[in-house]
Amino acid sequence: MIYFALIFAFVVIIAEKGAALNKQNAGITDLWTETIPLSSASVNLCGNLITVIPRGYFVNLTNLFGIVICNNLISDVEDFAFEEMDRVVNLKLQENKLSTVRRHMFR
Repeated sequence: MIYFALIFAFVVIIAEKGAALNKQNAGITDLWTETIPLSSASVNLCGNLITVIPRGYFVNLTNLFGIVICNNLISDVEDFAFEEMDRVVNLKLQENKLSTVRRHMFR
């Protein structure tokens, strides 16, 4: 029940703060080919072919509360890839090929 309440609260926050970008199962291989609108509150990139989360990709996306990049081929998250992402409360990277998580990914 608590899990449901947290998900519901997250959805309400997203709805109040901005739009959701859904690029699920879109065949994306490189994040730099995708543009995320600055007003986006959440991004869903599950089920693609992304291999790397590069530093600087999420820069200036200050409205983001949720980033979901599960079920891809991610083997590397560059240092500082999630720099200045202070508002993100939901980050999902499961079902990828990550073998280590480094402290500098999330500064």
